[in-house]
Order: sequence, then C-alpha cells, then structure tokens
Amino acid sequence: MSIFKNIKDKLAQKSLKKEQQRERIAQISSFDQAESVAFVYENGSAEDQDFIRAYMKEIRTRFHIKETMALAFIEGKEAEPYLKKAVDHDFFTSKEIAWTGKPNSQTVKNFTDKSYDLLIDLSFGDCMPLLYVYNWSQSKFKVSRKTPVHEQYSDLMMDVPLDCSLEEYLAYTEHYLKLMKAQ
Repeated sequence: MSIFKNIKDKLAQKSLKKEQQRERIAQISSFDQAESVAFVYENGSAEDQDFIRAYMKEIRTRFHIKETMALAFIEGKEAEPYLKKAVDHDFFTSKEIAWTGKPNSQTVKNFTDKSYDLLIDLSFGDCMPLLYVYNWSQSKFKVSRKTPVHEQYSDLMMDVPLDCSLEEYLAYTEHYLKLMKAQ
C-alpha cells in the first residue's frame, strides 16, 4: 500500500468519524420480522453477484420479505459488463467518489435515505466508500463482520473467520438474528 493511500485512508476515517450518524435507536429485527432488507458489498465477481441476487430472491420467498435491495461498490471507473442495474440491485463506481473516499452520487443518496429494517454489510474489508454508505444509512438494524472500524456503526457484528465464504457468512447472520429474536 502506498504512503499516499495510507494518508488518504487515515483522512477518510477521520472525516467519517466526524460525520458519525446522528443518534438513532436500533430496532432489533430478524428475517422473520423484517419487511425490507438491504445489502452493501464490494463487487467481486459475476458469481458473487449471482449468489447475492439468488439469496435476495430466496429470502423474499422464505421469509415473505416485501423488499430487498443491494448496493455494490465497484473499484474502477467503469462497471464490468456482467453488472446490471435492476430495481433491486444498484452500484456506484470510483468515478463517483471524492478523493477522501466519500461517495457523491445520487444512487448512494437514494439508498441511504431509505429506511430498511435490516442492512447487512457483505464486504470483508474496510472499504471506505461502503463505510460511508453504512454510516449514512437510515436502516433500523445494521449487521456487519466484526472489524474495529465497524464497531462504531454496527448494531450486530459477526466474528467470523477471515476465510469465511459469503454463503457461510449469511448462514451465521441468519442464525444470530434468529437467536436475537428468541430473546
């Protein structure tokens, strides 16, 4: 990692901390209780996107969720050809990011202005643009992988192995949300 990138990331984290979301009260929700579920992720591959689309369809059917939405961050100026925007799937690119890592697109604004019952961060790193989205989101309950950066923004964090697949991570998420509902 270059020195410039390190400095840029530190400045972005400082800026994000200043912008920490206004006070909100988390409302615990499981898939059984949720009417709307959103996902944020860094785009990896066509297989990842296909898996996320299939999972969204599955939870709509299995849990009778009325609305699902996914927002992907694409590192690079242009999206890969396999990426398709849809009613329930959108993305933004590096072209829509300020030098501090702060997104400045209408797509992100539309996503963060909507209040979802559950917001699940599927990124496995500390992607600064997605951290902004995650922080700005009006969602009622936020779930992420356990990282030092997510501690200040998440309502529930999963301490999962670093080599955990997307499928395993979502199984953990379902399991722990179900346990919380039982409490």
